[in-house]
Parts: sequence; C-alpha cells; structure tokens
Amino acid sequence: WMMNDRRWHTRALALLVAGAGWLVAGESRALPFGPETCKIGYVWREACGPNDHVCVPGATRSQAAADNAAAASRRVGNATYGPDACAAGYVWREACGPQDHVCVTRATRTRAARDNAAAAGRFAKKPVLWDVLTQHDDPERTGLQRHEHVLTPANVTPSTFGRLYERGVDGQIIAQPLYVSNQWIPGLGLRNVVYVATRNNTVYAFDADDLDPDPTHGLLWSANVGHASTVPGLQAGQCSESVGPIGVNSTPVIDRANNALYVVARHDDGKIYLHALDITDGHHKAMAPGAQNPMPIQPGALSGVIFDSGLELNRAALLLQDGAVFVAFSALVCDNAGWHGWVLAYRAPDLQPVGEFVTSPNPTSPGAGIWQSGNGLVGDGHNVYFATGNRQGGTPAASALDESFIKLSVGPAPFYGLTPAGHYTVNNREALNGGDTDLGSGGPLLAPGGILIGGGKQGKLYLLDSSGMTPTQFPPVGPSVPGGNDGFQAYVNTWHDDA
Repeated sequence: WMMNDRRWHTRALALLVAGAGWLVAGESRALPFGPETCKIGYVWREACGPNDHVCVPGATRSQAAADNAAAASRRVGNATYGPDACAAGYVWREACGPQDHVCVTRATRTRAARDNAAAAGRFAKKPVLWDVLTQHDDPERTGLQRHEHVLTPANVTPSTFGRLYERGVDGQIIAQPLYVSNQWIPGLGLRNVVYVATRNNTVYAFDADDLDPDPTHGLLWSANVGHASTVPGLQAGQCSESVGPIGVNSTPVIDRANNALYVVARHDDGKIYLHALDITDGHHKAMAPGAQNPMPIQPGALSGVIFDSGLELNRAALLLQDGAVFVAFSALVCDNAGWHGWVLAYRAPDLQPVGEFVTSPNPTSPGAGIWQSGNGLVGDGHNVYFATGNRQGGTPAASALDESFIKLSVGPAPFYGLTPAGHYTVNNREALNGGDTDLGSGGPLLAPGGILIGGGKQGKLYLLDSSGMTPTQFPPVGPSVPGGNDGFQAYVNTWHDDA
C-alpha cells in the first residue's frame, strides 16, 4: 500500500489476482455451478435470495419459495415484535440469520436449521475457498495460506510477479485488505472480491480480477459508515504519529456464512461503533427487532474503571470466534493520560454486548493497552489471547497486567462472557515500561501444539504453553543473557538490552 502525489491507492498483488484468482477459476471449471455445486439430489435453497447456496432437496426449495410468497399474509404485527410479528402457529424462519422474518411453521424453521448444519456435507466437492477473511489468514494469526501450491521461488520473480493495477480510495489504509472468492454480487454474479477499509470510514469492494489499469475502475460498491474526523490535539502538535481523520484503524473480519463484514469505526461525534455490513452490497445488515446496527461501543464500568471513547483506540484486528466478535482497545493518542486496555465481546447476529475485560482494573494505575501494531486478537475456538503494552507510570496495582501475555476463557453461546484463564508477565516489566519498550507492540500467534509465540520492541521472542501460560523453557536453561533470562527462547535483530 502506498501514497502517491497525496492520493491514496490500493495495490493489488499478483498473489491475490494471478495466484488466488487463477486457482479459483481452475477449481470452478471442474463443477457446473462453481465450488458450491450441490451433490446429485440437492439444489440451492435460495430462500433469502440467489446467494443462499445451502443445498437442500428440491421440495425444500419449493417450500421456501411458497413461504416467501405467503409471507405478507402470515404477519399480524404487534407491539412486542414489531410489524413482522407472525400470526398464531407461525414463527420466523431465520434460515439466513435472525433478520429472516418470513413466517413459517415450527417444523419448517427446524428443517432450515438442520439444513444449515448439514450444508458443508452436501456439496459435490468440498469447496476450496481461497479466502482471507481475517488478519493474517486465520484466528491463530499464523499468516499461513494452507491451500497455496502454485507459487514457488522459481515463479515468483521480478519479471513474473508484481503489481498488476492500483485503485483510488478516499483515505489512509492501515487495515489489512481482505479477500473473498466466488462471492455473489447482485446483478453481477460470482466475483472474487477485495475488501478495503480506510481511515475516512469508507469500505470498498473491488473486483480482484478486473485488470483495467485505470485507478477509478474495478469498484463493485463502496459504503461510508459514518463521518470521520481528526482527534483534538492531534493536529496541534500534541502527537505526530498520525494525521488526518481517524476512522477505521483496525482490520475488519468477515463471516462468510452470513455474508457479514464487521468493522469498528470512530465517528465525528467522538463515539466508536461496531458495524455489520452485507458483503454483497455494503448495506448495513438487518438485525433482530430492537437490535442496533451500528452498535455504540460503551461498556459499563469494571472495578471502577470507565470506558472513555475519547481516550481509547481500536488498533488490533477484530476476532470472530464461535459467533462472537471480539474488539480490543489501547491509548488513542501517544499514551494519552487515563487510557486502559479493554477486550469487549459482541454477539455477531445482533451485536449485543456479551463480554467485558479490562487489563488495568484500577483507576489509579491505567495503561496495559492492547494495540499489537494492528495484529489481531488470537483465538483457539474457546479462548482469546493477546499481549499488553506499558503501564502509565507509578507503582503497579497488584491486578495490573502490563507487559504480559494474557489468556481469557470465553463462555458458551449465546451469552458468552470473558473470564481470566492465565497470564505471563515478563520479569523485566519495569525496564520495559521505563523505556517505552512495549511487549505488546507485537501480536502473538498460536502455533500447532498449543504454543503461543510472541514478543515486542525489545526483540525477545517467548514461547508459552497456552494451556497454563507458562514458558516452555522454565526454569531458565543455559547462561544468563543481557536483560535477564525469563524463558524467552530467541531474539530478532531488533534486540536491545532493557535489563
């Protein structure tokens, strides 16, 4: 990504278009209707439109069409459930999520849920989707594209691999672009799509296979999620780390099963919002009655600590896990006074808050933010992991978790909840705090075997057993090294001694 002549452009890589796009095309040619072709005896349900590719018996699709045609006659409306309330004997179908308010029998709703659960097993061939739906490819943040088998050192050369085109956007891009293959776009059919979010609060969907060099071409849709503005003090010399509007600062996450993109944006009213957009056209997703989209991020106080959106920034990439979206926060502007580290959880279908955790649960000992240079919260299906940065001066409270790797246990759906499940605080935390040498400047990743790997500005890399959040090498093995040997097992060329 680059800035050229004061105009911001996206840069599409050959890996994205010539690599992933070509592989998708090759996969699709083998099947008559692309990678989601159904097994013999099944057809696409299309209950909620042409992109509903759940495979069902033909009779079920016919029933869905009949239910759609009869929808208006089965609604009676009431004060509790709004104008879509069903007549006696009918319930909302919810085949494609809680916004599906077609009224059907209870047996039909149960059948839809069972069809959803069986969907993956009814494709003629298990789809190989060359998708990048979250920062660094997966919730473990490995950065591994497991399906890639075409690119090699022999064919990735200056003459065969490079920029294919550029696209104009309206602001800075510090979030990772995301990619969805074979995505249905209304009026256009299946497309391979690149999704890009700017700090001006605009989300773009570009056709990855449109090679037209004109920067104004290739746009499928764009959506501005709210006016973005600068932060008071930022432009007046208080801090030079950023300029211009500060809207979307973290990588969004995509739920392909529900065609939803979740993105956090700061608006010009000073508040922060979680948005759920439809990846087919950019509109805000319909929610259940009474739910908000966007959802203002304003958790309740924890241990006397109040979330102040005027002090907090969501920089770490979002995590989608088990039907919930997890969002982390740190200081807004250059360690502005009073910030705290937060992790907040929201139920994906209706954006309802379902979990809160603060890393510095004492109003007099703030800090321990979660920024990770934009790297995302790590998920293993049941827990969330992350690293924290420096404390804001003073003696740490006993409960402070600055300069630490932290593990949170996530409760079961639909109510979730966040519970501390372990942490490891490095033994030179005070030196790191004093030198602004944040451990949390880098985000961890979860390797096979449950090994959590992470490190920060100092250059030390720690390997932790994620089950107990303990170093895999402890007590220390070998001679002492500068800065102390507290279980770290490697260092990179940014090493410097903070004893």
